[in-house]
Amino acid sequence: MTFQTVEHAYQWKKFSTSCPDIAARILLARSPDAVKKISDTYISNQPEDWNERRVDVMEEILRAKTEQHEDVREILKKTASRTIVENSPVDDFWGGGSSGQGQNIVGTLWMKIRDELSMT
Repeated sequence: MTFQTVEHAYQWKKFSTSCPDIAARILLARSPDAVKKISDTYISNQPEDWNERRVDVMEEILRAKTEQHEDVREILKKTASRTIVENSPVDDFWGGGSSGQGQNIVGTLWMKIRDELSMT
């Protein structure tokens, strides 16, 4: 499938098997912000095991983006060994959060993919 953004792919995956009608709305959303709003509206419909699977799903999506876009691979390589931080002041899980001390899962996944690219 083709997705407009990583957010579209991630939120679509969340609902693709449990609520295909919600997943279809996500595919048609005009922006990542609109996608997030749809997802947040139906959060009670997300699969029970979503929190256990979400990091693996995000990694799969970021890997697909990296494989499909040479410019993404080149930008990752140019970061060398620098720390990559998902600059999200509102998200302490995926990003650095308001304090900059969040878990930064997206940044960590990008660095993992970058490090694997440097070995090839």
